Amino acid sequence: MDLQMVFMVALALSMDAFAVSISCGIKLRDVFLSKYFKIAATFGLFQAGMPLLGWYAGTFVRAVVEPISLWITFAVFLVLAIKTLRDAISPHGQMCDTTRCFCTSWRCLLSLAVATSIDAMMIGVVFAINGTSIGLPVIVIGLVTLAMTVVGAFIGNRAGHLMGRWASGLAGIILLGLAVKVLF
Repeated sequence: MDLQMVFMVALALSMDAFAVSISCGIKLRDVFLSKYFKIAATFGLFQAGMPLLGWYAGTFVRAVVEPISLWITFAVFLVLAIKTLRDAISPHGQMCDTTRCFCTSWRCLLSLAVATSIDAMMIGVVFAINGTSIGLPVIVIGLVTLAMTVVGAFIGNRAGHLMGRWASGLAGIILLGLAVKVLF
Protein backbone atom coordinates (compact mmCIF):
# COMPACT_ATOMS: atom_id res chain seq x y z
CA MET A 1 0.00 0.00 0.00
CA ASP A 2 1.51 3.32 -1.03
CA LEU A 3 1.86 6.37 1.21
CA GLN A 4 -1.02 8.20 -0.46
CA MET A 5 -3.44 5.36 0.23
CA VAL A 6 -2.15 5.00 3.81
CA PHE A 7 -2.76 8.72 4.30
CA MET A 8 -6.30 8.44 2.90
CA VAL A 9 -7.01 5.51 5.25
CA ALA A 10 -5.60 7.53 8.15
CA LEU A 11 -7.73 10.52 7.23
CA ALA A 12 -10.88 8.41 6.99
CA LEU A 13 -10.15 6.66 10.29
CA SER A 14 -9.48 9.97 12.03
CA MET A 15 -12.80 11.53 11.02
CA ASP A 16 -14.87 9.84 13.72
CA ALA A 17 -12.29 10.88 16.34
CA PHE A 18 -12.39 14.38 14.79
CA ALA A 19 -16.18 14.52 15.13
CA VAL A 20 -16.06 13.32 18.74
CA SER A 21 -13.26 15.76 19.56
CA ILE A 22 -15.48 18.58 18.27
CA SER A 23 -18.11 17.59 20.81
CA CYS A 24 -15.36 17.37 23.46
CA GLY A 25 -14.21 20.86 22.52
CA ILE A 26 -17.74 22.15 22.91
CA LYS A 27 -17.79 20.89 26.48
CA LEU A 28 -14.38 22.25 27.50
CA ARG A 29 -14.97 25.21 29.74
CA ASP A 30 -11.35 26.27 30.11
CA VAL A 31 -9.28 26.63 26.99
CA PHE A 32 -5.92 25.05 27.74
CA LEU A 33 -3.72 23.45 25.11
CA SER A 34 -2.94 20.68 27.61
CA LYS A 35 -6.61 19.59 27.49
CA TYR A 36 -6.57 19.54 23.68
CA PHE A 37 -3.41 17.46 23.67
CA LYS A 38 -4.77 15.08 26.32
CA ILE A 39 -7.76 14.40 24.06
CA ALA A 40 -5.57 14.18 20.95
CA ALA A 41 -2.98 11.88 22.55
CA THR A 42 -5.66 9.50 23.79
CA PHE A 43 -7.40 9.27 20.41
CA GLY A 44 -4.11 9.17 18.49
CA LEU A 45 -2.69 6.33 20.60
CA PHE A 46 -5.80 4.20 20.25
CA GLN A 47 -6.16 4.89 16.52
CA ALA A 48 -2.51 3.84 16.09
CA GLY A 49 -2.66 0.88 18.46
CA MET A 50 -5.81 -0.77 17.16
CA PRO A 51 -4.49 -1.40 13.62
CA LEU A 52 -1.45 -2.97 15.24
CA LEU A 53 -3.68 -5.34 17.21
CA GLY A 54 -5.71 -6.09 14.08
CA TRP A 55 -2.54 -6.68 12.08
CA TYR A 56 -1.28 -9.23 14.60
CA ALA A 57 -4.65 -10.99 14.59
CA GLY A 58 -4.74 -10.89 10.79
CA THR A 59 -1.33 -12.52 10.44
CA PHE A 60 -2.78 -15.69 11.97
CA VAL A 61 -5.53 -15.97 9.35
CA ARG A 62 -3.58 -14.63 6.38
CA ALA A 63 -2.70 -17.98 4.83
CA VAL A 64 -6.33 -19.07 4.87
CA VAL A 65 -7.87 -15.92 3.42
CA GLU A 66 -5.08 -14.68 1.15
CA PRO A 67 -6.74 -15.99 -2.05
CA ILE A 68 -9.79 -13.79 -1.38
CA SER A 69 -7.97 -10.88 0.31
CA LEU A 70 -9.01 -8.41 -2.42
CA TRP A 71 -12.69 -9.11 -1.76
CA ILE A 72 -12.24 -9.00 2.01
CA THR A 73 -10.50 -5.63 1.72
CA PHE A 74 -13.25 -4.33 -0.54
CA ALA A 75 -15.96 -5.63 1.82
CA VAL A 76 -14.37 -4.09 4.93
CA PHE A 77 -14.00 -0.68 3.27
CA LEU A 78 -17.53 -0.89 1.85
CA VAL A 79 -19.13 -1.89 5.16
CA LEU A 80 -17.26 0.85 7.02
CA ALA A 81 -18.27 3.38 4.34
CA ILE A 82 -21.95 2.40 4.52
CA LYS A 83 -21.94 2.49 8.33
CA THR A 84 -20.19 5.87 8.39
CA LEU A 85 -22.49 7.40 5.77
CA ARG A 86 -25.55 6.00 7.57
CA ASP A 87 -24.33 7.58 10.80
CA ALA A 88 -23.84 10.89 9.01
CA ILE A 89 -27.30 10.87 7.43
CA SER A 90 -29.34 9.37 10.27
CA PRO A 91 -30.78 11.82 12.78
CA HIS A 92 -29.83 9.33 15.51
CA GLY A 93 -26.46 8.48 13.99
CA GLN A 94 -24.20 9.75 16.76
CA MET A 95 -21.08 7.58 16.79
CA CYS A 96 -20.37 8.02 20.47
CA ASP A 97 -22.47 9.25 23.31
CA THR A 98 -20.69 12.30 24.65
CA THR A 99 -23.72 13.70 26.45
CA ARG A 100 -22.57 12.45 29.84
CA CYS A 101 -18.86 12.80 29.17
CA PHE A 102 -16.98 16.05 29.56
CA CYS A 103 -13.80 14.68 27.96
CA THR A 104 -11.58 15.55 30.89
CA SER A 105 -11.48 12.27 32.82
CA TRP A 106 -9.35 9.36 31.65
CA ARG A 107 -12.29 6.97 31.98
CA CYS A 108 -14.40 9.04 29.61
CA LEU A 109 -11.58 9.61 27.12
CA LEU A 110 -10.59 5.94 27.06
CA SER A 111 -14.16 4.82 26.40
CA LEU A 112 -14.50 7.33 23.55
CA ALA A 113 -11.09 6.38 22.13
CA VAL A 114 -11.94 2.67 22.11
CA ALA A 115 -15.35 3.32 20.55
CA THR A 116 -13.89 5.42 17.73
CA SER A 117 -10.98 3.07 16.98
CA ILE A 118 -12.71 -0.29 16.49
CA ASP A 119 -12.78 0.29 12.73
CA ALA A 120 -9.01 0.90 12.85
CA MET A 121 -8.57 -2.63 14.17
CA MET A 122 -10.47 -3.98 11.16
CA ILE A 123 -8.16 -2.01 8.87
CA GLY A 124 -5.19 -3.62 10.66
CA VAL A 125 -6.59 -7.04 9.79
CA VAL A 126 -6.86 -5.91 6.14
CA PHE A 127 -3.23 -4.75 6.21
CA ALA A 128 -2.13 -8.17 7.50
CA ILE A 129 -4.20 -10.10 4.97
CA ASN A 130 -2.73 -8.03 2.15
CA GLY A 131 0.82 -8.40 3.47
CA THR A 132 1.19 -4.67 4.14
CA SER A 133 3.94 -3.71 6.54
CA ILE A 134 2.35 -2.16 9.63
CA GLY A 135 5.02 0.31 10.80
CA LEU A 136 4.31 3.25 8.50
CA PRO A 137 0.49 2.95 8.66
CA VAL A 138 0.56 2.93 12.49
CA ILE A 139 2.69 6.08 12.58
CA VAL A 140 0.65 7.89 9.91
CA ILE A 141 -2.71 6.91 11.44
CA GLY A 142 -1.56 8.01 14.90
CA LEU A 143 -0.16 11.36 13.73
CA VAL A 144 -3.10 12.19 11.47
CA THR A 145 -5.56 11.37 14.25
CA LEU A 146 -3.52 13.40 16.75
CA ALA A 147 -3.58 16.43 14.44
CA MET A 148 -7.25 16.04 13.53
CA THR A 149 -8.39 15.75 17.14
CA VAL A 150 -6.40 18.81 18.26
CA VAL A 151 -8.04 20.74 15.43
CA GLY A 152 -11.44 19.19 16.24
CA ALA A 153 -11.27 20.12 19.92
CA PHE A 154 -10.24 23.65 19.00
CA ILE A 155 -13.02 23.99 16.41
CA GLY A 156 -15.55 22.52 18.82
CA ASN A 157 -14.54 24.96 21.50
CA ARG A 158 -14.89 27.84 19.04
CA ALA A 159 -17.59 26.89 16.55
CA GLY A 160 -20.00 24.52 18.23
CA HIS A 161 -21.99 21.78 16.52
CA LEU A 162 -21.38 22.70 12.89
CA MET A 163 -18.85 20.05 11.81
CA GLY A 164 -20.01 16.74 13.34
CA ARG A 165 -22.14 15.26 10.56
CA TRP A 166 -20.01 16.84 7.83
CA ALA A 167 -16.89 15.08 9.16
CA SER A 168 -18.70 11.75 9.34
CA GLY A 169 -20.05 12.14 5.80
CA LEU A 170 -16.59 12.97 4.45
CA ALA A 171 -15.15 9.89 6.18
CA GLY A 172 -17.84 7.72 4.56
CA ILE A 173 -17.08 9.12 1.11
CA ILE A 174 -13.34 8.52 1.59
CA LEU A 175 -13.96 4.93 2.70
CA LEU A 176 -16.28 4.33 -0.26
CA GLY A 177 -13.60 5.68 -2.59
CA LEU A 178 -11.03 3.37 -1.03
CA ALA A 179 -13.37 0.40 -1.50
CA VAL A 180 -13.74 1.20 -5.19
CA LYS A 181 -9.99 1.82 -5.58
CA VAL A 182 -9.22 -1.64 -4.14
CA LEU A 183 -11.12 -3.26 -7.01
CA PHE A 184 -8.99 -1.46 -9.60
